[in-house]
Amino acid sequence: MSVSCATCTIPSERMGKRALRLAFMSLALAVIVLGTTALVVWRHEGYVGISPTCCADHSHYLAMAGGLPEHPEAAKTPPYAYRLLSPQIVRFLPFSATTGFHLLTTAALIGAAALLFLLLRAMGFDDLAAAAGLMIFGSLYWLVESTQVDFLLVDPLSFFFFAAFLLALYSRSPPALVATIASLAVLNKEVGLILPLVALVYLSRTQRLTKGSAILIVGAPVLTFAVLHLLVATEGSYHLLDELTDALSRRYGSPSRALTDMELYFFPTWGPMLLIIAAQPQSLVKFLRRFPELGVLYLLAHLQLLLAMDTTRLLAVAYVAVVPAVTFCLREGLRKGWLVLAVASAAAVLQGFYFEFARVKVATYMGGRAGFDPGIAAFEERAIIAMAVLAIVVAIVALLATLRSGGANNRRPQPAL
Repeated sequence: MSVSCATCTIPSERMGKRALRLAFMSLALAVIVLGTTALVVWRHEGYVGISPTCCADHSHYLAMAGGLPEHPEAAKTPPYAYRLLSPQIVRFLPFSATTGFHLLTTAALIGAAALLFLLLRAMGFDDLAAAAGLMIFGSLYWLVESTQVDFLLVDPLSFFFFAAFLLALYSRSPPALVATIASLAVLNKEVGLILPLVALVYLSRTQRLTKGSAILIVGAPVLTFAVLHLLVATEGSYHLLDELTDALSRRYGSPSRALTDMELYFFPTWGPMLLIIAAQPQSLVKFLRRFPELGVLYLLAHLQLLLAMDTTRLLAVAYVAVVPAVTFCLREGLRKGWLVLAVASAAAVLQGFYFEFARVKVATYMGGRAGFDPGIAAFEERAIIAMAVLAIVVAIVALLATLRSGGANNRRPQPAL
């Protein structure tokens, strides 16, 4: 909105500069945290060693990028062979396949963090609440650390595309751009097929759904998926019904399996941050009424569990729904932006320690995998402590900046248009 009075533009300019400083500060924090973790992983060639025999999940992607010449068949195994984008990007980088994957993973996570900040702002959150969302993002082990622990995967780029897709929606970008991002997400991994349904819910809610936009946003990624399956040559059998039956049997074949699997849906995936939501069910209901498309996205992400077993890693893509929900509940309960950021920072530190201790079970599970070194936990602990110190420092800086500016720009979240 334009301001006619020349003197009246000064507060707006100050608020704009302050928002820019906070955005850069938040992005710098994300870069530092992710970069620190990346350097630790790089030094030790990842926590999860590359299997000398074929084939772990990452072996297929490594082979597709040309990094496993002794096992060419791994590059043609469905469904991995259809997940082209990440391996092809790595193949064209002027580095070895492992180095290329590491660089792509780190860049995708930093990009996802930056887009998440912009997404939260586009949804109506103020600067401090958006920065708080980044703190929550950085505390999610399966999102930002596990994907670097085993960095030869395609998931980080999917995290990037999910944030980019929602940002395009909430920014009212042209349907062609929205469809393009969804198609790129499908090129990377088939989980991108849930994005068109999310877009339809959003466009319907905002009364902007037209026949043309619906056809474009749904048709482009579906066509991409179909073309992939027609043109990509694969070896070996892959029957969807058999995979579905096998996954359901392994998950729910007995009461104990079902109970163990259901436990993974909550704390082991998202951590104690869920207590913030549980403590404010009315705020969660308000959030879902305001952003029903994010509730749909969270539920649709569970469809992956019908065909694969890595529950925690598969659900991590729903961070674009969970992080805004937690941030919204914090903002509704605490009201003041600096307090939201301070509490989110403290909670992120505690959550980091929770995942550190909770991963004892993960270490037991992964102990049978070739190359896993439980001794690396010492480096993880130091990384967690470093992140905790950074979180506290950034919270203090943000608090001082807020008090100095008189608490400007601490309005409550407004519905995204």
